[in-house]
Amino acid sequence: MPSPRKPHEKTEVLRSFIKNRVKNASVETYNKKFELEDDLKYFEDVDILIFAADSSNFKDILSDNITTPENILEKFSYRKNIPLAYCGGYKGFTGRVLPIVIPGVTHSLHCILHDIIQTNENSNFDFVLDLNQIIIQRLL
Repeated sequence: MPSPRKPHEKTEVLRSFIKNRVKNASVETYNKKFELEDDLKYFEDVDILIFAADSSNFKDILSDNITTPENILEKFSYRKNIPLAYCGGYKGFTGRVLPIVIPGVTHSLHCILHDIIQTNENSNFDFVLDLNQIIIQRLL
């Protein structure tokens, strides 16, 4: 069973954001910890999954030897054909927002991250890739 809402949880902030901007929006939020894909059965009938937890680093997500929450959720998303948004935080108050993954329509998270790493192969990937720096570099 999902935990009760706390006033400043990420899910509550997102729910308020949508409700304040989309007329007559029906938004239900759930906070659920999971370790296996079977733990996600509760979400089989949702319209979109939003990964709002602190994110793993890119190399872990792309590894065949490490199972991350992102990998588990993406497998579930593809099996159930549910769009998935990754917007977890890292490095204090800096957040990470990646393109929404729509099963069978867009690239997978694995493809998106692989492309980011290939494009920035000379970057130092000690913990995470600093997307803010990459965006600034591309704008200059």
